[in-house]
Amino acid sequence: MKCLRELKQFCVQKESAGFELSELGELTELGGELNIHNLEKVATKEDATTAKLLYKRDLKELSLVWGTYHKHSTESDVLDGLQPHDKLGALRIINHGGTTGPSWLSGDISIKMLGSIHLEGVSWGTFPPFGQLLHLTSLTLINISVLHEIKPGIFGVTDKSFEHLKRVVLGNLPEFIEWIGGANVHSFSRLEDISCRDCPNLCAVPFLECSVSYANLTHFCIVGCPKLSLPPMPHTSTLKLLKVGLSSTDLYYDERGMVINGYSGGLAFHNLHKVKRLTLRDVPHIPWTELSNQKSLTRLCAIRCGITWHGLQNFTWLRYVIVEDCGNFFRWPIEAARANKSFAASLKKLDIEGESSLKSMALLSTLTCLTDLRLVNSKNLTVDGFNPLTRLNLHRLVVFNTEDCLSRSISADLFSELVVARTNLSLPVGSFQSRELTVGCISAVLVAPICTLLAATLEYLEFRHDQRPESFTGEEDRALQLLTSLSYVGFMYCPNLPTLPQGLHSLPHLHNLHIIGCPQIRSMPQGPFPTTPQFLFGSELSSEL
Repeated sequence: MKCLRELKQFCVQKESAGFELSELGELTELGGELNIHNLEKVATKEDATTAKLLYKRDLKELSLVWGTYHKHSTESDVLDGLQPHDKLGALRIINHGGTTGPSWLSGDISIKMLGSIHLEGVSWGTFPPFGQLLHLTSLTLINISVLHEIKPGIFGVTDKSFEHLKRVVLGNLPEFIEWIGGANVHSFSRLEDISCRDCPNLCAVPFLECSVSYANLTHFCIVGCPKLSLPPMPHTSTLKLLKVGLSSTDLYYDERGMVINGYSGGLAFHNLHKVKRLTLRDVPHIPWTELSNQKSLTRLCAIRCGITWHGLQNFTWLRYVIVEDCGNFFRWPIEAARANKSFAASLKKLDIEGESSLKSMALLSTLTCLTDLRLVNSKNLTVDGFNPLTRLNLHRLVVFNTEDCLSRSISADLFSELVVARTNLSLPVGSFQSRELTVGCISAVLVAPICTLLAATLEYLEFRHDQRPESFTGEEDRALQLLTSLSYVGFMYCPNLPTLPQGLHSLPHLHNLHIIGCPQIRSMPQGPFPTTPQFLFGSELSSEL
């Protein structure tokens, strides 16, 4: 055992397990990484020195960890006795309960080669002179209630300090007010990772100054630091991960996309040339000129953004747009409304929910490339100006209003227009490519002309929030039997529907039948199914089913 070269974890004696520090001292060849836990069990400095850490020259990383619930007056002395050798590369001290730090980490630091230092849960009156650690690449300060500031003249900070620093982590520092750096523009220029969390009084840090160049910064996180002044975000184009959280607002960015949630700080869109997905929630203003330069943007989502978004027709690179509860999204200027162009014709997917300003299908009439269209709770929408050619390439169509919008059914009007268009335009049976259909009106779909158009491709059919109280008619049953490609049929939240259609038995490929929120349905259709479908019944169904 004395020749052991690696021991990552050493637990000081417990009631049932653990060892004496003197046993650690006998491991003279020990190197690499060493984590010593339960140091609250060590009573004196003399006991601590028996670990002989000073003579373990092959140690690269050392962690000294005390338990959470303890506080002894001798702990400062114990830490003094745990002095490592002067070439140590990384040091972690966690939950030390003493009021002063170790002498070997104070004044003229004896371990000046440290590349990483992590202090957590300490209450020292004086902190190490971090500025003397000219090889420091990582600095972590967490759960320290007595730290107030870092500045030149304190902690040994000079103009040459922090030139090699790559990672800074500040967390839960309730009294930390400011970190003032020197005048050297090279300080912090190598930073790759910045994280500041829960520092409610922090007002200034040097690595957010405009004079600092961030050629290597990839991760940036500021959360719970409301007094910290930030430059327009993201402040560099090298970022792979950005998170800014201020009160109930936040800003998030990674290589997949960006989410702006009520954030009112400055935005640097010129550093977002790679962003493909952008989500905006509760955002009062967007600089459309800057956003129009984001040629990589393919997906745009706007939720509760009470602004008019005139100009999206010029965003020809967009493929997917989501609009939810924005209120004024489609309040276009008169000249734009007359042109009937709200989006670029190249758009593939459009999802609109709860948008009262959408009043006419004419605004969607140019979208002949759409493959996916979802219109939910657009209570003022009419089929005026509907272009049936927008339905030709649709693979998925969702059109319904929930129980809050029961006055009319846009899906009924829409399919009525399709029936007329099929005759007027002489559309062949294979014109429509729909695979999935979700609608709020059963009678609008289950008619022979519509089912004939959909028969070859429709695999998924769902009815939602239909309020009809009548059973299925014979004509509707026969129309349903035309949809021979169906593998899924669903009835969702149709509270008055008393029965299911008998035609379900005639669907040769039906594999899934879902019934949820239909309490009046009391029986299944009589007779065997051609296949054995998977049934899903909601708890609201009648107990007689």
